Formats: sequence, C-alpha cells, structure tokens
Amino acid sequence: MPSHFAIAYLTMIVTGFGFLLMVKEDGDRLPEEMATQDALTGIANRRSFLDKAGTLSRLCQRTGQPLGLIMVDIDRFKRDIDLLARIGGEEFAIVLPGADAAAASATANRLRTAVEDAAVAHAGRQHRVTISLGIATLGPEGLDPGMALADTRLYAAKAAGRNRVVDR
Repeated sequence: MPSHFAIAYLTMIVTGFGFLLMVKEDGDRLPEEMATQDALTGIANRRSFLDKAGTLSRLCQRTGQPLGLIMVDIDRFKRDIDLLARIGGEEFAIVLPGADAAAASATANRLRTAVEDAAVAHAGRQHRVTISLGIATLGPEGLDPGMALADTRLYAAKAAGRNRVVDR
C-alpha cells in the first residue's frame, strides 16, 4: 500500500504536468491568433482576410454566385494627439458572399447610417463618427482587382465629402 507521502508527491507531479500542458496550449494558440487577428479589434487581420476572401471568391466564381465587397474607412479617425498603430490604417473590408452590387450598396448604406447615428462617449463628451465606403462586386478576375476598385471608390467617397457610399 503506497504511503500518503508518495500519493501526495505523485499528485503534485501530475498537477504540475497538467499545468505545464495548459500553459503550452495557450502558448501555441497565441502565435496563431497573432498571425490571423488584429490586436486592436479582434477581427481578422489583412493576411487572414485576404486568405479567407480569396477562398470565398473562388467558391463564388465556381458556383456562379456574386460576391460583394465593401471597403470602409472611419472618417477623421486619426488625430494629431493620438498614437494609433494599425497595419492598413483605419481601413476595414467586408466580403458579402451572394450579394450583388445592389445588395452590397444597401448593406453599406445601412452600416453608414448606423455608425452615423451612434454616438461615442469619450472623456464625458459625445462624439459622432462617420464612415466612407467604396463598393465593388468581384468578377472572374478575382479579389485583387475588386479590392482595388472598392478602394478607389472609397477614396472617391472621401473626396466627395466623406460619410457616403460610392458604388460606381
């Protein structure tokens, strides 16, 4: 019959080993998250977006479905006093499988209105945030030309006064 000391010692070893496995698992997960998630927002980063959007683009091409694409920029988000670092600045992208140009434009307008109507509280004051959006639908040429077109339209929206959607 094992002594109480041996049982306690074995329990400590097993518990310690379990703890080390948990720490290793967390450590293994962190590089994956860092490689695929934006640290500020927790959403997909550019690399992950391009990978997944490329897959969705190929799927929609194969099935003949349209694929809407929206480029979003938060208007006047960066200020001189802020220290903000983001790869790709304040731009975001949204892929809408199955959405044609009209559906992507309607979604973008709903998003623009929702953001405009929401007030952000900071330092005891209410601030309004607006967004500019550029819309494109992807054709057989794939993701890169569609993103370039949506980005061009995004900058046209900003040049036209911001807080608007440009879809052609």
